[in-house]
Amino acid sequence: MDGVIKVLKDSNYKNYLIVSHMNPDGDNVGSTLALRKILLRMGKNVTIYNPDPIPDMFSFLEGYEKYRHELNESDIFDVAVVLDNSEEKRIGAHWRGVSAFSCTIQIDHHTSVPHFGDVVVIDEEASAVGEMLYFLAEKLNIIDREIATALYVSILTDTGSFRFSNTTPKTFYVASKLIEAGATPWDINVKIYENMPEEKIYLLQKVLSTLQLNSQKNVAIMTLPLSMQTNPSNGSNLTEGFVNYGRSIKGVDISCFLREVEPDFFSVSLRSKDSDVSKIAREFFNGGGHIHAAGGRVSGKLATLIPSVLELLTKNIKNN
Repeated sequence: MDGVIKVLKDSNYKNYLIVSHMNPDGDNVGSTLALRKILLRMGKNVTIYNPDPIPDMFSFLEGYEKYRHELNESDIFDVAVVLDNSEEKRIGAHWRGVSAFSCTIQIDHHTSVPHFGDVVVIDEEASAVGEMLYFLAEKLNIIDREIATALYVSILTDTGSFRFSNTTPKTFYVASKLIEAGATPWDINVKIYENMPEEKIYLLQKVLSTLQLNSQKNVAIMTLPLSMQTNPSNGSNLTEGFVNYGRSIKGVDISCFLREVEPDFFSVSLRSKDSDVSKIAREFFNGGGHIHAAGGRVSGKLATLIPSVLELLTKNIKNN
């Protein structure tokens, strides 16, 4: 993080843009809001951007309401900070066109990440970008209850509440330091996991009714066509975590969730117990991610996509 700190302490750089991947998740949002507060404490001007809606479950975090979903040609930024983003195209089409950045910082923990920043910090062993940013905050001696809460959310959500294989002794160490700094695990868990809108539960019922398994019972697929959605623009928010239900089935290694975002165009979510779904996402779905959690996009008619995706995943399952 020394290169990052050098940039942040440069008095010539005053205006910062923080961006992350589309379809924002907890690590995306938590790390963005934590870094925003750190930069504000350093006297910087900060804009946070994401092209997609930010899930309501994170609305309790300080700075949530400051997100922008459009950028203007008149915006001037000295530094762009790209967080938790496995590929540049997942940020959105026009973010680079708004300003001639003097410096681009890239901080990530995904595997096989292409380097497109001037200052690049990649730690594939980190459970979340939030875990990485804790050590930045520690070195800068800038941490308070709000920063600690945002970083805890980042780690909590990206580790599946400390259940996933990316959870390490360092993860628990950082979590303990964040609790010491003011993060409250019970309150955070309730706000994220026990505060769902009624609409989400009814939508989950519909999605579970589409569940199909391959003949070997080791691949699951669920779908959400536009015909089932009353609020498609909020689809990523309402369906967060749905893909995990397929993986929870005994014997299933890979779970896939296809959500139609435009006619015949689908968001693909992949989860696994053993197989490397990041490799599958990169090779077949124009996406990326982690070994056990990845995503991408695919086009086609749902009736033909379901059997073809099941076949593809079956062929690419580990040790098949």
